[in-house]
Amino acid sequence: GLDINKIRSYKLISHTGQPFYNVVFYEEVVEPMVTEQELKDILFEGFKSIKYTPVTKSTKNKIGVVKIADLHLGSYVDNLIRTKNFSIDILANKLSEAVTDINERGYSIVHVHILGDLIESFTGLSHKNTWKGLDKAMVGAEAVKLVVKILHDNFLSKIVNLGEVKVVAGNHDRTTSDNKEDVQGGGANLVCWGLQLLGYSVEFNSLVITHTIDKITHILTHGHHALSKKSTKQLCWDYGVQGNYNLICE
Repeated sequence: GLDINKIRSYKLISHTGQPFYNVVFYEEVVEPMVTEQELKDILFEGFKSIKYTPVTKSTKNKIGVVKIADLHLGSYVDNLIRTKNFSIDILANKLSEAVTDINERGYSIVHVHILGDLIESFTGLSHKNTWKGLDKAMVGAEAVKLVVKILHDNFLSKIVNLGEVKVVAGNHDRTTSDNKEDVQGGGANLVCWGLQLLGYSVEFNSLVITHTIDKITHILTHGHHALSKKSTKQLCWDYGVQGNYNLICE
């Protein structure tokens, strides 16, 4: 029942005793035909029983600004010589360890900056062969739900005196396999929408966010857009605040 017109190559294997063919087909990408609203409806059902309850503690210590990046939830790495193991469980544990470190500092308020690539792949096809490294087919709405749940359960909800959450999109956060079709980081946008449903104060931008705290202006971007090719001076001029200390984070 396979279309022989889509065969790229074939080879007869005869040395095994029982001859057989290896047949290679041209790659065919099938995008999920789901609207944004349908995705939001699925997510809404998954989140309606979860609500964020702030953890507060009176302190006069300074404001804290926490930056994390490249969560790549759904990526799975195991038994590679030069690459550390990575999985959903490892990610969750690392975030929990980060919370302990943050809370020990006793900040009066903690702002969190997330610099993109929250998801390894929304479609399973962000890059060639991405699907081979996906952890149990964490794609689409399930990937978004799991990112939100892990960020909530293991990280954001446990931070004492949590303030604002700022998120920019990365190149893995798109909702299509072709980076020319989704340049808005739709996957990360859906994660932020889910976090807002839970009660967090979240700002999302696909390109760049400027956040000024204590006269320090944080310029946040993932690093894969053309703007990152600009000079430091030009980035500060275009996205910073003159007279402040401008910190570029990619």
